[in-house]
Amino acid sequence: MKTWQIIAALAAVGIFWSASNGGDIGGALNQLQDSQQIAAETDRLTNAERDRTREQRRLSRIALDRYKAGCVPVVHAPSGSAKTGFLPGDSVRDAAGANRQLRDGTAICNQAGDTAISINGTAQQPASVSLDDAAEFQQIQAQIQQLRSQP
Repeated sequence: MKTWQIIAALAAVGIFWSASNGGDIGGALNQLQDSQQIAAETDRLTNAERDRTREQRRLSRIALDRYKAGCVPVVHAPSGSAKTGFLPGDSVRDAAGANRQLRDGTAICNQAGDTAISINGTAQQPASVSLDDAAEFQQIQAQIQQLRSQP
């Protein structure tokens, strides 16, 4: 049973009780309508939050996959930071300091768990690791660090 159905049922019981005790039926009906509107808005907000959470999980998985596939570490060009998140269209440059051009379609990443796809030297299709996946992200970073430290 949905939230609004429960509230509507309770409101209906309240109307019956109010009417049987000589109360104002019109006022009770207005309260019922208000209760239904509040319940419908609650359901809408709950569904929107559920959708947002699903999208965040999906983007976090994409970000983790990009790290696992060996994304190229970059620096956010305007700030010079390796920890600034990416917005679509942000300029990026290779974190190694090399002036090499990043090929279009290259998965790029920073130290903070943000990833994107490089297109014309800019970040596109950003995805970030969520807090729920922080432990897995730290494991991936440790593995990458270990690989880089091998001769």
